[in-house]
Amino acid sequence: MKHFLLLLAVLAVPSVACGQEMKFSTPRAMKNGPVYPEKLIAKNATGQVNLMFDIDKTGHTVNCQVISSTNPEFNESALDHCRQSRYTPATVHGHPAVEHHHHTTLSFDLDN
Repeated sequence: MKHFLLLLAVLAVPSVACGQEMKFSTPRAMKNGPVYPEKLIAKNATGQVNLMFDIDKTGHTVNCQVISSTNPEFNESALDHCRQSRYTPATVHGHPAVEHHHHTTLSFDLDN
């Protein structure tokens, strides 16, 4: 069975006023990772896609963008996954806050 590896998110430090206590967003469990495109399975293709996005006060992702990619054929699948991802929102002094410039890397790797 073919599998792919989803790397953990790497957080960028959002801009927060000096002295504010901020707890960063954490990913909620998702049953499925990004879709591995069928045509790339047949080619045994692999790749990594680095994404940046914002997380709103409800934990929804917005402004998903590809920052870099080792194989652009994976970009659309990575963006679709980004748009569907949900997070526990960041908080400032216990109140939900928007987190800007969140980064994550998705790795598409076939495992036989």
